[in-house]
Amino acid sequence: MAVNYSNHEVLASVERAKSLIGYQPNTPFEGGLKQAIAWFKDNWDRIAAAARFGPGMSSAVRNLVSGG
Repeated sequence: MAVNYSNHEVLASVERAKSLIGYQPNTPFEGGLKQAIAWFKDNWDRIAAAARFGPGMSSAVRNLVSGG
């Protein structure tokens, strides 16, 4: 089933969060994006290792087998 992402009720919106719950971001978008990219670069090996599992094994089964 195709998802219609042009529906503005589905998309994340700082303005909507502000009006609904009074949300105020503490980090400007550009700075937050740079921080997120740096975090992924610093942690990519751990992310890749955690996502690796053999054919036919779901991540849930892998966690049971490995105790993780």
